[in-house]
Amino acid sequence: MHAKTAKWEIVAVGVLAALSYLATTSPSVYVVDSNEFVVTAALLGNPHPPGHPLYTVLAHIVSLVPMGSLAFRINLFSGMAGVAALAFFAALARRLLLALAPSMSTTLRSIAVVSISLPLIFAKALWFQAVRAEVYALHLFVVVAALQHVVWYLEGGPLSGDGVGESAAHDTRWLYALGLLAGLGLGNHHFLLVLALPGLLLALLLHPEGRHVLLGRRLLWVLLFGLLGLSVYALVPLRSAAGAVVDWGDSRTLSRFVDVITARMFQRSIGETTGVDVLDNLGRIALFTLGELGPWVTVLALFGLVVGLLRWPRLASALLLLWIGNILSKALMVYDPTNPDAAGYLVFGLVIAGLSALFALAHLHERSRRPHVRTVVVALFALGIGAGLSFTVAPAFERCNLRRFRGAETLTLTLFERLPRDAIVLSSYYTITFNHWYFGFVERRRPDIELSHQSFALGTPDGRETIRRLCRFGLDLCAVARAYHRRRAFPGDLVAALAKKRPAFIENQAEWILAAPRLLPFAYLLAVDRPPPATPFWSLVRRRMRRGDWSLEVRRLCFWFHVLAAAGWLRHLDADAALRAVVRAETIPGFEGVQRVEQLHWLRREIAHVRGLRERTFASTLALRKAQHDCAQRKLGPSCLSAPRDRLSRALRAEATARRLYQSFDWGAFVSRR
Repeated sequence: MHAKTAKWEIVAVGVLAALSYLATTSPSVYVVDSNEFVVTAALLGNPHPPGHPLYTVLAHIVSLVPMGSLAFRINLFSGMAGVAALAFFAALARRLLLALAPSMSTTLRSIAVVSISLPLIFAKALWFQAVRAEVYALHLFVVVAALQHVVWYLEGGPLSGDGVGESAAHDTRWLYALGLLAGLGLGNHHFLLVLALPGLLLALLLHPEGRHVLLGRRLLWVLLFGLLGLSVYALVPLRSAAGAVVDWGDSRTLSRFVDVITARMFQRSIGETTGVDVLDNLGRIALFTLGELGPWVTVLALFGLVVGLLRWPRLASALLLLWIGNILSKALMVYDPTNPDAAGYLVFGLVIAGLSALFALAHLHERSRRPHVRTVVVALFALGIGAGLSFTVAPAFERCNLRRFRGAETLTLTLFERLPRDAIVLSSYYTITFNHWYFGFVERRRPDIELSHQSFALGTPDGRETIRRLCRFGLDLCAVARAYHRRRAFPGDLVAALAKKRPAFIENQAEWILAAPRLLPFAYLLAVDRPPPATPFWSLVRRRMRRGDWSLEVRRLCFWFHVLAAAGWLRHLDADAALRAVVRAETIPGFEGVQRVEQLHWLRREIAHVRGLRERTFASTLALRKAQHDCAQRKLGPSCLSAPRDRLSRALRAEATARRLYQSFDWGAFVSRR
């Protein structure tokens, strides 16, 4: 049979994935980390540790293609990486079935390959990474391609039409390419690739020729090619030296470069194990896999893994180690299933589950002696997957269809148009900072606005280099940044002094919600000594937001802003303003959720409590004034006023106690459960 007709399933998988991802790619910036990657790819900056230089370089190259908006091009690069990963997966699945079920006909094999690829194409975990700027689709491509190169080295190169390798087995060029891929992968997401390396090495060590290479001289060449791929990290200090606008860590010195690539400033998320329930995380990961692949594929994957360990122990052991490494990437740290990054970490595990399901199919196929029974086995395999997809594709499409998403753009540009000229904006929440970066630095919307993160150092150990860069650009925030790092406390007095020259706006923080009386609400920012506009900001946002703009992350973001505002007004015992913020939070589409409802119920109870305190104080004040009038009319002595004065004093003490409690309350822990 001709090679082109034998490989149609690989082309079909690639075309289906490409059409699905292209039709749902976001035309503008998204939220979370996606907008930061668009900025750093467009300006060749350094994103958050470990720097992700491979993604930055490749996405920048794609951004030069004149097609759509710049954000769309960079988002599209993730889809391209996802399509390439799925094409390699289809090739792996085809090779696996050829090895495990040699008696399977070409047609049945093609049906099986396409069928097992469909749950991966339409899995939310991969689909959502492929329609916005993120590093996980590129990571998936690297590890799947690396696994394919291991197979090509051990079993021969890509298959021709008759199932024979086009190059001889044990061709060391595939190993050199594997070393290059591993080095490049370390330049994209080294933490995830390091966890995948033991499984790849085990696949080589379990083969006699692989052991010969890993214990011989050719290993040196493999390592040299790995170092060549790893050299992509040279971009990080080079862009720092060139004065990149977005430059996490300022890696111009060796110590700072090491801090960035080791993610030292992110150790709380990578290495923090305090409070981590590993068993609970494992249960959540199991539910995640079940929800992404469906019960049919999940059961087949587990059954196939057991069968594989019994019948094909070398290959199954390597896949099991790869799966364990992927699971540990989230099981040993804080795992938030609502964070799309968690799904990005675990997407390679879905690929391993898909390959494991083929063990079960191959076993059942080879145990069947009659041709029509074998056909029924493959048909049931495909029908079971199709039945599972009928329940998972619709919710996945609703979540991942970003074709008309402009929520981040609407939110930021509505704010920008309401800011006065030459304003200063100090952001806090990272996704808001990234939005401001994109529209301020990339699209040059409102270049008169001076933007900075409130920490001024963006996570660096002491921030001195960041301060030097602010001062080199001649920004007014230079003195504020210096004072911040000298005092180790936010210099609100200097910001207030600067606000007399230029309009200053500060994003609300959980730690000091509306703490200063001179901070007045202005959109999701606080204005320093500046009254808010007549037209409410959130009314404009709701009018301009379309249905597709209210994505899960945008809903959480807006809910977070309103809860912050309500909590802030409670600190000032302003029940009416807090209630208005709660009502606005309840009108956000799809705000429902157990924690959110509990937060709003708690806020309403506290608002009622504050309102009761204020009413008692007001009633006690009126009673005192009436008593003063009556005592004056009757010409009674001071003892006449003792009772109403005591009641007013108790009411004022209750207000003062409530104010102290609200100001000492851990609002950060409360609102962070968003």
